Amino acid sequence: MDAALVLTATEFIDEWSVRLGYNDMQHAAAGGITRNCENVVRGVKDKHGCDPLDGWNQHVVGALGESAAAMCLDRYWSIGKMRAPDVWKYQVRSTTNTTNRLMLHKEDNGTDAFILVIGQGPVFRLVGWLYGHEGKKPEYWCDPTKQGRHAFFVPREAMRPMPDRLRARPDLLSAPNSSKKEA
Repeated sequence: MDAALVLTATEFIDEWSVRLGYNDMQHAAAGGITRNCENVVRGVKDKHGCDPLDGWNQHVVGALGESAAAMCLDRYWSIGKMRAPDVWKYQVRSTTNTTNRLMLHKEDNGTDAFILVIGQGPVFRLVGWLYGHEGKKPEYWCDPTKQGRHAFFVPREAMRPMPDRLRARPDLLSAPNSSKKEA
């Protein structure tokens, strides 16, 4: 293996964009593969009409986006657990398509903050966020792929931009009903 490749460091492009280094990409990709392996062994099927063969890709893309979000939010990313927040107290939705919207499902918690991350390794950008209840509007309910995969597809202009200096004040994205502060 090329030593220069392994030593590629993660670097910030700007406050909400990050270029993941080799080790961070490898760690995140392994996390996504681990998630999918656990699902396969447990017999857990991919949700929302996702093609089972695409599950591998979806888990890796999701894990890469979560890792990038954790770096931008200055939070530790622990690969995540099912039904738990992806990064600290935030849900992360990742896509490789630069024109995609934030996708929410009926069962997503309305008080959770959702962050949209776009990118293909190594560069990822946090483009905006909103609370689940703000994105679950009838006008956002659709099936853009025409494959029976309805969800709420929230346009970027309906999302909040990532706030300045969030890393110094991560409470700016705290849930609206949250009364206690977390460290």
